[in-house]
Amino acid sequence: SDWPCFHFPGGNVLLHRQSPACCCAKNNTSLEPTATQDLQVIYDMIHDVVLNHRVDDLSNNHAAVDLTRIYMGGHSNGCVGALAMGAIYSDLVAAVCCHSASAYTPLPDNYTPVPTWIVQGKKDTVIRYKRVEEMWRIYGKVHNCTNGLDATDVGNGTGVEYTMHGCINNANVTLLLLDDSGHMPFLNSFEVCSGASETVIDTTAMAYQFCSGFRKNEVPRTFKDLIDFYKYNGSYV
Repeated sequence: SDWPCFHFPGGNVLLHRQSPACCCAKNNTSLEPTATQDLQVIYDMIHDVVLNHRVDDLSNNHAAVDLTRIYMGGHSNGCVGALAMGAIYSDLVAAVCCHSASAYTPLPDNYTPVPTWIVQGKKDTVIRYKRVEEMWRIYGKVHNCTNGLDATDVGNGTGVEYTMHGCINNANVTLLLLDDSGHMPFLNSFEVCSGASETVIDTTAMAYQFCSGFRKNEVPRTFKDLIDFYKYNGSYV
């Protein structure tokens, strides 16, 4: 089956379909984005989910989607994609929480600050933590965070969580740096980086705790047509 795969030409994040699903190389040769779909693929997926799980249709045990709480998350390339979605579709994404990556997509002129949380291992040899730290500082400046910085020890010398406050739209920017973790900073996950140790705290739960604390003040404009359609048909509540 076809699956989206990340490609990074010119510092921008694009998606192209590749079959079979694997990676971004074939026979040790990087694949070119011949069927570029960019982030529209994920954008369309979100709308498909909303159409199939709308809040007024609870039949067949459908789970309802809160249109003000669309979050992006991922690991490594998935985190790159999550950050890209938050950058390009900041009107849609309520928060981004992800693991082990930096941003490759420039923030557009129409970007509105999105709360962002990232965890990064200092012993990651795939994505260097200094790059992620630099990105975190840039986001703090763009978000105009003016109320200082909190540094919280996450326990047992594991690492420190740094949060910039007083940001536009209350869009705090948080970086969790783990001293001994590598590229797999998940609880009890096998570590792939030499010299790194398994992570002993639940960073997935921490990501959820951060993201779930944010929501859009109103339903994103992209969903307005859907809402109007259901209202017209007398089914949307």
